[in-house]
Amino acid sequence: MGIREVAQSASVSPATVSRVITGAARVSPATATRVLRAIRALNFRANEAARALAVQKKLKRRSD
Repeated sequence: MGIREVAQSASVSPATVSRVITGAARVSPATATRVLRAIRALNFRANEAARALAVQKKLKRRSD
């Protein structure tokens, strides 16, 4: 179960799901509610290993 499945269930983009999870950007209250309901319904749990790899990749690009 990943962000793509949550996005499909909530009829939003994976980027919108990410924004709701991180709180990094504004998302309309109605959209955030749809995403949160999909997260609960699908029992989504963020993959911490994947997140760590993504952060590591981002940091590497910055240092190049």
